Parts: sequence; C-alpha cells; structure tokens
Amino acid sequence: QGQFEQRGLLDPATHRDLLDAYGGLTERAADVERLWRDWRGALIALEDARTALEQARHDEAYLRHTLDDLNALAPRPDEEEQLADQRTLLLHAEKLVEALNGAAQALAGETGRGSAAAAIIEAQRLLERAAEKAGDRLAPVLDALDRAAAELAEAQAGLASASSDLELDPDRLAEVEERFFALKDMARKHGCEVADLPSLRDALGKRLASIDSGADQLQGLATAAKAARDRYLEAAADLSDARQAAAARLDRAINAELPPLKLEKARFTTQVQRQPEDGWGPHGLDQAAFTVATNPGSAPGPLGRIASGGELSRF
Repeated sequence: QGQFEQRGLLDPATHRDLLDAYGGLTERAADVERLWRDWRGALIALEDARTALEQARHDEAYLRHTLDDLNALAPRPDEEEQLADQRTLLLHAEKLVEALNGAAQALAGETGRGSAAAAIIEAQRLLERAAEKAGDRLAPVLDALDRAAAELAEAQAGLASASSDLELDPDRLAEVEERFFALKDMARKHGCEVADLPSLRDALGKRLASIDSGADQLQGLATAAKAARDRYLEAAADLSDARQAAAARLDRAINAELPPLKLEKARFTTQVQRQPEDGWGPHGLDQAAFTVATNPGSAPGPLGRIASGGELSRF
C-alpha cells in the first residue's frame, strides 16, 4: 500500500460519504437528498408566487383598465375574418345586386329573348308528343329536361334569396367597418393579432383573479414548504443519529487495527458535527471529518495534516 494511493483521505469532503458507506446509510442519505430538493422546490414555488403577486399588484390598475377595455369591446374568436367577409360583400353590394337582378331577368325572359323555363316547357311538350312513336329513345332526353327544369327553379330561388340577403344600407357598412377597425386598433395597441384578443382577455382575467386569491395561494404554498422542511428535518436528524452510531463503530474497528501497524499510540476519531441551518444541504445536517492524534495527550487534528506519509498509507 503506497502512501500516495489514498489521496482521497486528504479531502474531508469524501469522509461523510465513506462514513455513510461503512454504516450502510447510503440509501437513507439519498432519501434525505430527495427531501432536501423537495423542500427547496417548495421554497422556490413560494418565492415565485410571492414575486408574481407583488408584480401583479404593482400592475393592477393597468390590468383592470386594459381588461375593462377588452370587456367593452368583447372580441370573439374568428370575428376578424367574418367582419372582413361582410365588409367586402357590403362594399360591392350594389354591383352584386345588379348582377343578380340581371341574371334573374335573363332566366325569366325579361331581356326579350324568352325565358329559359318557357323554352324547356316547349321542348318537353314537343318531345312528349313524339315519344310514343320513338319508343324509349327519347326517355333520357325527357329525363334530362325534367332535371333541367328542377335545376332552373332552384337557381331562380337561389337568386331571389341572395338578392334579399344583400344589404344596400350604408349604415350597416359603417357599423361593420367601425367594428373591424376597432378590433385592429386594439390588437395593434397590445402587439398581437386580432385572433389573440379573446385569449389575452382571459389571461388578464386570470392574473387579476390571482391577485384576489393571492393571499390564500401564498398561505397554501407556505404551508407546503413548512411541511417539506419538517419532513427533511425529521429524516436528516435520524440520519445524523445513525451517523453518530456508525462513527463510534468505525472508530473502534480502526483503532483495533492500529497496534499491529506500529500505531499503538495513535487514536483515530470520526467527528460528526451538526451544522447551523445555513450549513444544511442535500447531504443532511452534518459535516464529518476523520481526525487523528498520533501521540498520547495531543489533540486530534485533521488526518491529512497530522499523519505523515507513511502513517497515512497505513490508515
């Protein structure tokens, strides 16, 4: 065993893990580390909620004013597209009505060329007279004329319905344009798309609701953080007691080995010291260090400082 082969013993940071390994405490130490992280996570959640609440309270007046504006406007999903379609239709309503009326007049024969319906009826009359002499040869033609008559009637009804739906009211166009550009202005003011205004209103409502319920939320998070701290402390205190017991066993076992190694005057001691709260961590509440006194009556000191190279190799 060479004196430089156990350099890890010179670093007290390794001593606690060695003690846990000797005492069979590795799994318990891992549980303490998990509970520590749970506690720290609960504290972070509490602090984040406290910061968010403070920021929301600082912005409360602005949030309420903005939400009032959005509630007054009451944007609806897909409203921009619907308004754009209405605006386009109303802008061209006069030309559309003119085209629809012209088409209806043409089908009705009011343009001097005779109506399409009259032409179909005349063709049906003539073919029905000749149908008996032609056998089944004219049946498909008569069927096609029947379909044409039905389609023509449907087209005329559609033209009439479309004409009645079109509005030539300039006031309606003004209303649509006012609403359309009001939504555009609101979206530009908040740096978003018109389609995002409803979700923005919901988000602002939730932020304001969080202000009203913020105190209760903070209390709940504070309670959760305290419970996490208590769980950590309980497990860490148990681990600390187990480390003290393991340290005593380790000291007895090592000191029993020293006389055959010509270290009969040396005394090995594992010091396990609880730390103040700012020294707690994922490792628990303790610092552990291996110390040694090589001469009777001398105070124990750090193993790496007191032991010579040869003594260190024997330890």
